[in-house]
Amino acid sequence: MDGQPRQVWRERVSARAKTAVYVGEPDPSDKGGSQPLTDALDLVVAGPVKEHRVGDAFLVSVRRTGLPVEGLAVGFVLAGEGRERVVFSGADGEATIRLDASGMWLIYCRHIRRSSEADVDWVTELVTLVIEVK
Repeated sequence: MDGQPRQVWRERVSARAKTAVYVGEPDPSDKGGSQPLTDALDLVVAGPVKEHRVGDAFLVSVRRTGLPVEGLAVGFVLAGEGRERVVFSGADGEATIRLDASGMWLIYCRHIRRSSEADVDWVTELVTLVIEVK
């Protein structure tokens, strides 16, 4: 080392994973996928996931404490393929993605922000959603 003090990165990371699975036909009154599951960072799907097909516009809403989060990157990648696609949430927290192939898709969002707590400099939240497109 050249005598410079080392900087310590103090970060708290939380991650949540969701998977959309249907057995049989979805109940039209079931709002499970279209509502936040937590007050932390969440990806909320607009409409039943089972209805989406290859090439459809797929709307997700980025929420934190139930409120929309603007300007966050929403990434999505097809299983077995290395090409990452990214869109950004708008003022309403919504991001439109186009799932252009059948298979299992990973949709994800990460929010990194400065912490107001004395023992942590950064807070990182990660949420993922796995769906199958037919």
